[in-house]
Amino acid sequence: MKKYNKNKINDIDSKEIELEIFEVMEKEIETDFEDFYRTLDNLDTIELPDDLDALIDNVIDSVDKDTNKKNIKKIYIAAASIVCIIMGIGVYNPALAYKIPILHNVFKVINDTLNIDSISSTIGVNKIVPKVEVNEEGSLEVVKVKVKKEKDVVAPTSQLETIRLIHDMSNGIIKAQDIWNCTEITPNTIEMALNGIEYMDETHKSYLKGEIEKWKIGEFGNAKEVHNYVWRMLNGTIGEAYGIDNGNIKKIKEKYFSN
Repeated sequence: MKKYNKNKINDIDSKEIELEIFEVMEKEIETDFEDFYRTLDNLDTIELPDDLDALIDNVIDSVDKDTNKKNIKKIYIAAASIVCIIMGIGVYNPALAYKIPILHNVFKVINDTLNIDSISSTIGVNKIVPKVEVNEEGSLEVVKVKVKKEKDVVAPTSQLETIRLIHDMSNGIIKAQDIWNCTEITPNTIEMALNGIEYMDETHKSYLKGEIEKWKIGEFGNAKEVHNYVWRMLNGTIGEAYGIDNGNIKKIKEKYFSN
């Protein structure tokens, strides 16, 4: 666009300035259109590179490789997640791997080392996700605590029978990793246990008699200690008591010792 001397502008009529500016703009627009049409005319002369197909293939291959990498990563993550889930289930319930002895032993060692059963019992997981065991037929079955009723209890006639009776009775009022069998605690079964203590040697008789006498008057706060005492006598390895079951103790008290 033409430049104007500032000193001369004041001497030119404003209409002449506008006309000259318009003419300049018109010329610039015409020039732009000429360039545009010249470009259109040259479109047919533009040549594509000979290796265009190869370039496209390379781009596609690159995209495919990136996609494959992402898919492989997803597969690895999914596989790792599945392994973690299987490990978690196996450690919580080793019996599920009983057909693979090596794996079963690994899960069992981890379970015992980390005290998984105790933790799951404390937070109540075992009530939501039941555990299983291998029965005599070699099949899996859900673990159910078997409670022997008073009418089915046989009075002990030896030290071993007395220990087992006290152990099974205490199972019903303690918290432990594994509880297999329980015997109903009633005034009559307590009396059977006290009578059975007379068959025991003096080393254990004095302690157990004093502790079970407390049960006779409805005091079960010693359940953990009593259980672990007879549990050790039975050479227990799994199922050591770590607390008392206040819920069951309350039921027993309300039923037999409320007066």
